[in-house]
Amino acid sequence: MSTLITFNKEKKTGVIYFPKNKIVRKFALKKKNYKLIKNEIKGISWYQSKQRNIYKKPKIIIESKKNNLDIKIINGKQIKFWTYLEENFELAKLVIYHYKNIWPNKKIVPCHGDLTFSNIIFKKDNQPQIIDWENFLINKMNWGFDLSYFLISTVSLPSITYKEKKIKEKELFLLSELWIETFKNKKYKYLNKPVNFLKSSFGKTFILRNYSNYYPNLISSYKTQQINEALKINI
Repeated sequence: MSTLITFNKEKKTGVIYFPKNKIVRKFALKKKNYKLIKNEIKGISWYQSKQRNIYKKPKIIIESKKNNLDIKIINGKQIKFWTYLEENFELAKLVIYHYKNIWPNKKIVPCHGDLTFSNIIFKKDNQPQIIDWENFLINKMNWGFDLSYFLISTVSLPSITYKEKKIKEKELFLLSELWIETFKNKKYKYLNKPVNFLKSSFGKTFILRNYSNYYPNLISSYKTQQINEALKINI
């Protein structure tokens, strides 16, 4: 027996769970969306190659075709994207360390494209494992783009979810601490106004999605100013 976990009517894509084999099948019904499956395969393969000690046994990709992909289940916990950074500060730190261990220390690097807590599974030892690679790009973005997207999401998504007029000062303070830890001694232009840069990147890294599904587009002008000001620090 299988269970349909999600189905996107707009993209005609979905996820099916096969409990007996502990496999998740991602599929696309529209030909133009086969690219998402192709990206997923490329992204997982790249990620797996960077941490062979974790994924060597068993293989994460069980079987792949043009329109579907069978993936081995990764056991662990997921963090709700609407929970405040104050509750997940230490886990966010682990994501930073994980990125630095996996991604090459070069100016232009591969990009996950949608790195939020929703796309991370924390194993028993709290080791992060990144999932959902359908927006993967190879050697197209500056080092740290995924981390800037992730870190800003940790304060903006809860605020958007709870329809708050502004982001809490404590959240912004914690974000700035993580930002310094991440980007110390980095001199990329996008760090000057990172929220604006994320907004301008819509369509480059977020493939075949509509405007409102890209969370930076939902950050108000006031919150954009709040975040940019909080991150305007000497790193």
